[in-house]
Amino acid sequence: MSEHERKHEHDECCCHEHEHHHDHDHDGCGCAHCEANRQFDLHAGRAGESEGFLQEHRGELVKLIIGAVVIIVSIILEHTLAEAAIYYTVLPLCIIAYLLLGKEVLLESFENIKHGEVFDENFLMAVATIAAFCIGDFPEAVAVMLFYCVGEMFEDISVDRSREQIVAAVDMRPETVKIAASEEDWEGREIPAEDAKAGDLIVVKPGDRIPLDSCVVKGECQIDTSPVTGEPVPVLAKAGADIFSGCINIRGQVILKVTQPLESSMVSRILDSVENAAASKPSIDKFITKFAKIYTPIVCALALIVAILPPLVLGGTAVVWKHWILTAVTFLVISCPCAMIISVPLAYFLGIGAASRKGILFKSGLALEALRKVKIAAMDKTGTITTGIVEDKGLLEVETHNEDESFDEAFAKKTVSDDRPKEDAASGIALLRKMGILAAMLTGDKRERAYEIGREVGIDEKFIVPELLPENKLTALMKLREENGEILFVGDGINDAPVLAGADVGAAMGAGADAAIEAADIVFMNSNVGAIPQSVQLARKTGTIAVQDIVIAIAIKLIVLAIGLLGFANIWLAVFADTGVTIICILNTLRLLRE
Repeated sequence: MSEHERKHEHDECCCHEHEHHHDHDHDGCGCAHCEANRQFDLHAGRAGESEGFLQEHRGELVKLIIGAVVIIVSIILEHTLAEAAIYYTVLPLCIIAYLLLGKEVLLESFENIKHGEVFDENFLMAVATIAAFCIGDFPEAVAVMLFYCVGEMFEDISVDRSREQIVAAVDMRPETVKIAASEEDWEGREIPAEDAKAGDLIVVKPGDRIPLDSCVVKGECQIDTSPVTGEPVPVLAKAGADIFSGCINIRGQVILKVTQPLESSMVSRILDSVENAAASKPSIDKFITKFAKIYTPIVCALALIVAILPPLVLGGTAVVWKHWILTAVTFLVISCPCAMIISVPLAYFLGIGAASRKGILFKSGLALEALRKVKIAAMDKTGTITTGIVEDKGLLEVETHNEDESFDEAFAKKTVSDDRPKEDAASGIALLRKMGILAAMLTGDKRERAYEIGREVGIDEKFIVPELLPENKLTALMKLREENGEILFVGDGINDAPVLAGADVGAAMGAGADAAIEAADIVFMNSNVGAIPQSVQLARKTGTIAVQDIVIAIAIKLIVLAIGLLGFANIWLAVFADTGVTIICILNTLRLLRE
């Protein structure tokens, strides 16, 4: 049955009431046809993902296959050909594969050296692999670069899969507006938003987002300002009232006069703030890069000592110098971090995968790395700590008012209680405190309400900053970071986007605005406060396992190196120090699969 036929049959059997379901509700109505469609879509989606993966990573996969084949062929040839023939067959093969796999590593190392950044993982791999070529371990040199490429691909895949699950972000700036010819023109004509000028009249209908900063000239409307101000209670706007772009018209058709063109409107200013905040975001090194900055100079210094000190002490004959230089080069090869360059990225790959199964989506391994070090978690109020839902629907029921009273008189009679904290808000914040992380609230809401909610969920009043506009939120965040250390910010509105981009780690609620999801490093798809400590716990466990891998690798390598320096090491011990340690570290990392 074709997809068109299945959809037609579904339309025949299912009530039309399903047509009003939310755009993101893909669960269907539960009927057999919906279930069949869902299963069809799942299989089609998986097939599409596989094809997309092969297409996107075709270049990397080809390189990995070539590298693996060259290593296998080279090992076979080394055991079957005469030593002289190896240099004419194995060496050229390995050089080609080495350059194919390690070109980026060599170029990156060269560029870093030019900028004074010598000791990183690229330099260590370059030195160790060149050393392997010097002592005739040609396949070993290729294997190091192969492992590195596999590790890099692990992280790329995990990030790609995480991104695929995040709602596609959109630019909140409008493409078009409806220009009214006069205050009596309720239809208007569409023009590009950037062509609208201050003083132009625009028509805004119920459900529309306010496209440009404007003031009401005719009609009355009920405005949801929470995407911009964070204030959950809708506002009544009548003639003369100023309205920010980005707010949503809940009820009433109005004609507005543009006060600011597109480039100067609130939404544009917020998006510009996002770019500026992202530029000022603290830079984060990869875990392996930070480790290499310590490990590499130590290894290079020890190799230099091994090459120079014994000949000077024992007598510098040509034979002695040759022996200890060869020993130093072997030392560099054994110290090559094969286990680390594959197990550490694997840890972050599995960590991101474990998080995605819990509805926590990381956009990069760096976000997972940074999250484990946060000292304070700052949160928006409306839609983040609270539900963002007004409990008393009276405001939405003004249409039932007496014909003898005006819209604003009916509005004034209605009382609106909000919005309440989410069910897991207090427990989630308590768990953060238990983990040693401070909790703060940055909100555009009124002071009294902010303090009330803060007390209810357990946030200390000194960490509550109310009545903040978007640009002020970023300033408040910077102050909290300066006083307390690395900061996580969690928000859901357009007004949170600059702060999300400027924080050490920004996390958006999945039910939030697209601009917030775009700016964030992490997305909590279930929009629960409990996801915050859950994500930190997972980040910490992932980091701990990565550290364990490095400790295991270094400890075993040091033992093998010591045995080698004493003259008791053989080729099998060296293989264990490389391949064996890699396998041990991978097995240790696979514990994350249980998360």
